[in-house]
Amino acid sequence: MLRFDRFMEEALYHPERGYYERLSSLGKAGDFYTAPAFHPLFGWTLARLVTPVLEGMEKPVVVEAGAGLGDLAAAALDFWRRFRPELYERLEYRILERSRHLQKKQRERLANHPRVQFVEALTPFEGVFWANEVLDAFPVRVFRRVPEGWKEVYVTSFCEPRVVLRDVTDPPEILRRVPDGVVQVEVAEGIPAFLRKVGRALARGMGILIDYGEEEEMLFSRYPSGTLQGYRNHRVVDPLEHPGETDITAFVNFTAVRRVLEDVGLEVEALRTQERFLFHAGIHKALELYETTFPDQAMRARLALKTLLLGFPTYRVLVFQRS
Repeated sequence: MLRFDRFMEEALYHPERGYYERLSSLGKAGDFYTAPAFHPLFGWTLARLVTPVLEGMEKPVVVEAGAGLGDLAAAALDFWRRFRPELYERLEYRILERSRHLQKKQRERLANHPRVQFVEALTPFEGVFWANEVLDAFPVRVFRRVPEGWKEVYVTSFCEPRVVLRDVTDPPEILRRVPDGVVQVEVAEGIPAFLRKVGRALARGMGILIDYGEEEEMLFSRYPSGTLQGYRNHRVVDPLEHPGETDITAFVNFTAVRRVLEDVGLEVEALRTQERFLFHAGIHKALELYETTFPDQAMRARLALKTLLLGFPTYRVLVFQRS
């Protein structure tokens, strides 16, 4: 019998049969789209946004957690090499990736960028931290409300998973403030420790977290049945379906994220939609640069801009900084 978060950990990260140890493609050929994989314009926009921060530092560092197939890193590094070569030569781009399989893919994708380093842990740095669709993949405990109170979801086994409800032995604090009508709650207990490490490592600079999620109150009101789901072949499926072959995910509670970041002394901006964030980050300026650089790809880039602004409606962006 496995508690759900332990089942999810094994289904996603087992070194042999975990989902991320098999992932080889994103987008149309994969199970889901990510914004960095959709078009380099996303990475160019982020790189352009943080360039003034990095240029003001003697030894600028960018740290990316969970770099996927390397799409964000490739686009950002390409931007700096083209438009800020002096910064590119001073820059250190660190990737923190727990999947050996994905790290191998990233090394292949970024082989022409000598600025890239792969690290096992976060160490103090000045610069920029960013993570796109990382927090949603942290294993979650799952709690369901039944007439007699809260129960916790367990799974019978990895190979033949079925849900079993058991008494809650160590209830998380969030269960005390769940309003009536909410029947399922997911709690990613690993996120606070991870964010505290980020906060301690960021000596000066800014951070950008991009993921699907919402403030806690909105999660309760919009998703009373919870947000746990599986993705396979661009379809939402039962998260117990085909363990190791299905992406399992849950929406991020950005109220809890904000609380942790503020507790470690970081200044946190208001949560924004991806559309609003990219608009204010200057995606249209990045488009102009892209069209000038690749005039034969201008139409595709314009279509990509529309999708990046409107095609990720549940995605939110949280920006934080340490002055």
